[in-house]
Amino acid sequence: MVFQPTEADTAKVSTQEKTVTLADLQSGYNLYVSNCGGCHKLHVPSSKSREKWDKVLPEMFSKIQISGEKQQLIRQYIYSKL
Repeated sequence: MVFQPTEADTAKVSTQEKTVTLADLQSGYNLYVSNCGGCHKLHVPSSKSREKWDKVLPEMFSKIQISGEKQQLIRQYIYSKL
């Protein structure tokens, strides 16, 4: 089961250089569900460490061929749930 992002999740991924909004996380969640769920069962983001996600995501992104901006939104969503 994948969890919807919350306002509290924004603090987990926002930095001094970039503020991540709830809308950003919601977009990342929607992209994760629609793109990743099309090929396999969705993983709960907390089922892997950030390091493991960093190894898996580039391969998955190359398979679905999405833009860098959309990749970043998915990453932000996943990282917000770790």
